[in-house]
Amino acid sequence: AASGHGRCLPSMLRAVRLPLRGLSRSLSSSAKQLAARPSPAAPSFAHFSAARNAAAHQRVHMGGMAGGMARTLPSSASALDEAACADLRRRLDQLPAEQRPALASSLLPLTDAMLASQSGLLLLQSMLRAAATVPFLMQELAQRLSGHCVELSLSPVGFYAARTLIGSLEPEWALTQRLAHDELLLSAPTLARSPTGARVLRYALGQNLFEGERERLIRSLVPHAAELAGEKNGSRLLRALLEEAQTRAEVAELEAALISHTASLACSEAGVLVVSTLLAYPHATQQTHTALIAALRPRALELASDSHAYHVLQSCLLLTNKSKLLSESELSCSVREEQYRLADALIVQSESLATDTFGSCVLQAALFYPVPARATALERLVDRSDELARCVYGNHVLQHVIAHASSEQRHRACSLLATHAVELASNTHASFALQGALRASTRAESEPLYNVLVAAAATLATHRISSIVLQQLLRCTPVDERVALIDAHMLPHVADLLCSDSAIFVLTDCAAVSPAMVEAIRVQQRQLERTIDEFAASAESTLVFPGRMSAYLRKRAHVFVRRRYGRGLLTMSIGKTDELRVLHIFKSDGAHARLPENAPHADATSLQLDGRFAPISNGARRSNGLALIVDGETLDEMRSEVVAQDASRQGSMQNSLSELLNRIYNNSARV
Repeated sequence: AASGHGRCLPSMLRAVRLPLRGLSRSLSSSAKQLAARPSPAAPSFAHFSAARNAAAHQRVHMGGMAGGMARTLPSSASALDEAACADLRRRLDQLPAEQRPALASSLLPLTDAMLASQSGLLLLQSMLRAAATVPFLMQELAQRLSGHCVELSLSPVGFYAARTLIGSLEPEWALTQRLAHDELLLSAPTLARSPTGARVLRYALGQNLFEGERERLIRSLVPHAAELAGEKNGSRLLRALLEEAQTRAEVAELEAALISHTASLACSEAGVLVVSTLLAYPHATQQTHTALIAALRPRALELASDSHAYHVLQSCLLLTNKSKLLSESELSCSVREEQYRLADALIVQSESLATDTFGSCVLQAALFYPVPARATALERLVDRSDELARCVYGNHVLQHVIAHASSEQRHRACSLLATHAVELASNTHASFALQGALRASTRAESEPLYNVLVAAAATLATHRISSIVLQQLLRCTPVDERVALIDAHMLPHVADLLCSDSAIFVLTDCAAVSPAMVEAIRVQQRQLERTIDEFAASAESTLVFPGRMSAYLRKRAHVFVRRRYGRGLLTMSIGKTDELRVLHIFKSDGAHARLPENAPHADATSLQLDGRFAPISNGARRSNGLALIVDGETLDEMRSEVVAQDASRQGSMQNSLSELLNRIYNNSARV
């Protein structure tokens, strides 16, 4: 230790970790202090002797175990066939953790034979995992595998053994330096072009095995950069080198090689990720962005329609809008000029890009730039407002066109959209264009479109899609005008609107600003309650509400019946879909439940009950995962609340109701 070899103590202590964990923990701190001191402390020799004796004890102990196991192993390398390898691997995996290094040690003479077969490579991987906890055994196994690391890395099966070997090496070992620098680094171009070899190089980078030699590794890959960037694992390796570079000088040559092939790389799934990394990696400069955009511009139209390259064009055009890239003040004049040139080249082809799946996205980014060609392009796109509004991709372009157009162009676009406004409002794609036009335009600019939509407000409110357009219209209208609009065009149709599920959302917005609408809704609710009260006081046993009712009104009826009449009345919503469900209310004062006569196949909506609903012993019958719900509870839940009745009478009621439910489900009704 006094002569400078104290740094070896941590490795020796790791060698005795398995049998002497307690001693290893107690010596670790002393070993670190000893390695840092210029002169030895008094107990250093005792600690060194203990570590040496412990390592020797482990070797002797492991040697004894290995000698006992060796008697059950194959006698020669020729006997190590597929079956023997599989058997040894199974034995090695089944042994306790503390005994695995001993068996791995006894298998060392057969290491070369394992390289000849796939089962042998799998056994080798298990040996490496077992030896990972014993440093001197790991070093011995790595020594035997030196010269085969590249071969293992290129093999689909041996790759796993190479990965385990690299993950178990310590950077300070001399053997590690030899494996990383003399084998992996010299064969880096070959490894990088292999799917498994590229992954091995990435693992070695992660383990810092190329510390001090990263520039040498990058220089060896530069001639093959374009080929590697187009391959999945090769692109991952290049991206890791770019993102983890310590200085720009490390990757300057690699960056230049990649930029020269930017246009072709952007069209591949793996290459586009490398180009995106070039835009955003930590050492990217203004020159990087300028050169990259200039390389993409000649093929801008082709790249804009490509499923991979369009993303790169968007990133180039929106550099100022992504905080992780560059802010407005950080962009140099050269980058800004290249962005304008790229935007101009794209806007010139706006008519073909407007309805393209990917080109429409790039065109939207290009419209942010006030280039000379934009005014003419906007005029042509405004003339196609009706066509673009109906297109799944063109409607987004039209929204950007209206946002960047002049006041006259906005007025013209709204006039063209107003021609078929009611039809467009019910279209899934065109509805977004109408909302965008209402948001981006002033009241004077959108006057033609506004008037058409207001006149058809009651019709728009009852449709699932057009009701959203109407909500946007109400939000864009000043509050005082909004109240007048609601009272004039919505209030007279409250009774019909309450029967539509889509209109409920519109009515909610209307009630937030119009007291008259609140009172009209309350009037309709009280009318529903009076109808139920009249039925409860009448001699009829069943009340069926004609026509459609919204889920809101059905829920109000359920709550009202439960609170006022308890179990005296039962409510049921019967129908195949939400739109077809009809509210039924039954009395509970009769004796039996039965179907109407001469109706063996009666539809669920024509059922009439004059008897009491007694719970079925088997609970609610289920069909296609659905259960019969009565007043919000299953029949099983109701059973616990029913007062016990005469057994024979209860049995007859159960049979009648069972027949009723069978008829309902056999007619495919959702209850």
